[in-house]
Amino acid sequence: MARLVVILAAFLTFTLPSLALAQTREFRAWFEAPQTVVAGETFQVWMWATYEEDGTPASDGWYSGVQASIEVSGTLAAFDTISNVRDGLPFRLPPGTPDGPWLRDFLVFQAPVPGSPFNDSVPLPVLMVEVTTRSSTTGWLHIDLRPASDQNLPWLSWWDDRTSDWINTLDSGVGLMTSTATIRVIPAPASAALLGLAVFSLSRRRR
Repeated sequence: MARLVVILAAFLTFTLPSLALAQTREFRAWFEAPQTVVAGETFQVWMWATYEEDGTPASDGWYSGVQASIEVSGTLAAFDTISNVRDGLPFRLPPGTPDGPWLRDFLVFQAPVPGSPFNDSVPLPVLMVEVTTRSSTTGWLHIDLRPASDQNLPWLSWWDDRTSDWINTLDSGVGLMTSTATIRVIPAPASAALLGLAVFSLSRRRR
């Protein structure tokens, strides 16, 4: 029994410091878009991202880029088109290929090179796309980040000044948390007025 206690104490002596030094490393990505749009309207969707260690946004470095796809789901009868990447980080090679409710395989990034815009803000607005809705249908649309065609995960990357090296979502021990944007598509004012008139007319006929 005494020997077991000694072995357990030795195990804890060597294990606990390593557990204390372990870090949670995680990328977070989310979309910002209007909560409500009118049918037939075109609206902007911005993707934001940050890299965090132990739940705190990292500051010793800068966000370098993302390679991924975007999917629109929900009431697809209310969806018309999605654009390629229109704004955000300066290099878009490529800006993505619209394919129905998908924007496939974009790569957007930045680098501290002379003459190129550079943004080391945390969190960082990474990219912007435009989504157009159909004028005749209402419902709900959802925007999600998806992997590029040749990947299992969206690729997000951070430059770490402390190690002079890249950290990305494909590295072992690095997590990724994404959030969905949900947009409600409501009738256009004229459509709502016509609907109200139809209901009013039906009510008068029943009297």
